[in-house]
Amino acid sequence: ALTPDRGGRSASGKRPVLCPMLWSEDELAAFLGCLGLGREVVSGVLRRKLRGVDQFLQMSDGQLETEFRLTSPLERQVARKALRRFLELDRLQNPVQGHKLADAMDDAILREFMIPLDELQVERELSQGGFGLVYKGLLRPRERRGKLDAGKQYRVAIKDMKGDRSVRIYELLKECRVMASLSHPNLCSFLGICAKLHVHGSKQYILSELMDCSLFDLIHRPHATRWLGELTTLCALGLADGICGGISYMHSLRLVHADLKSSNILIDHTSAKKLVPKICDFGHAAVRSHPASHHRCGTPHWAAPEALRNEAIGPKSDVFSFGVVLWEMLAQALPHQDLTFAQVVGAVGWSGWLPDMELLPEVPAALRELLLRCLVFAPAERPASQELQPLLRRIRRRACKEAVSMLTEFLEG
Repeated sequence: ALTPDRGGRSASGKRPVLCPMLWSEDELAAFLGCLGLGREVVSGVLRRKLRGVDQFLQMSDGQLETEFRLTSPLERQVARKALRRFLELDRLQNPVQGHKLADAMDDAILREFMIPLDELQVERELSQGGFGLVYKGLLRPRERRGKLDAGKQYRVAIKDMKGDRSVRIYELLKECRVMASLSHPNLCSFLGICAKLHVHGSKQYILSELMDCSLFDLIHRPHATRWLGELTTLCALGLADGICGGISYMHSLRLVHADLKSSNILIDHTSAKKLVPKICDFGHAAVRSHPASHHRCGTPHWAAPEALRNEAIGPKSDVFSFGVVLWEMLAQALPHQDLTFAQVVGAVGWSGWLPDMELLPEVPAALRELLLRCLVFAPAERPASQELQPLLRRIRRRACKEAVSMLTEFLEG
């Protein structure tokens, strides 16, 4: 195994393998010590009780200098590259390979998230799609499981996957393993797998946090949501900022979503004073250090040209899909609405068609330029997801100033 373990064995006789995302402060400190980074770095990790590699990787140069005395740019680069490479190797070499739910108990991440079926109450259907059904439900865990506290009640979204049982369970475990290792305010939180482990034919569900609606509903079916606001250009820019934060985080962990679209972006509009987007549905997500072949294309109307041609995809494929979602929010229309699946493959995948730019409202020139950069045919010419957020924030600040200026002129005139 590439990752450290605590000794001991699972019920199957296999040694447990811990993902770097779940390392204790001792394990993280030991790894950094093996890189020769010095006692101050090791003691800093132990002092702060820094668990997992995620927090360390998200720290700025200034934080690493202040907290861990990592003053050398070379040392910071060595630490970051080593930890990211370790994450990549773990995901490539230790995926869940099982076709039965009991295999989840051999996985260091998933066994913490297994929930007995009798703790879940399914209430009503929320939506359905090619993957299966989504229900609303109530969860009452009797003991602490993953991120859930014992004795509390949780409103949850319940995903019931359909298809051949062994394939369905494989896909369920694959998606859950990705979700369980992620933590970001703009990614939908994974809560657990709910099932009877050793009962053949038992239902198996993916549980996640319950949101108010999808971005698709907000754009195309606002009457079906309880949100009373208006999807203005400024509002769309705020949502785009959050979506970029989510995909940028995934890309920093060498993960590509591969099916980014408005129906896979959920919206929270009740627990905060603003719309908060959260990316969901990680069934297509995969590790991608560099563009690589992918056996499935996401929803074609949002997919990148290279995905439609069944060629190598990478982080820039998500950037293209983000561009389509941004266009969709601004135009408040469906992309390529009049084209069939085959026509989209030909028009977008081979001929480089873009969504209809004539449908866009009057938007800042910088925003239109950024949108067109995301939708460039060649992946290498698109911006990286990490570049998008600061650009969007700059455009939004300028648009806010112009809106205030226009309002002031109107009131004073």
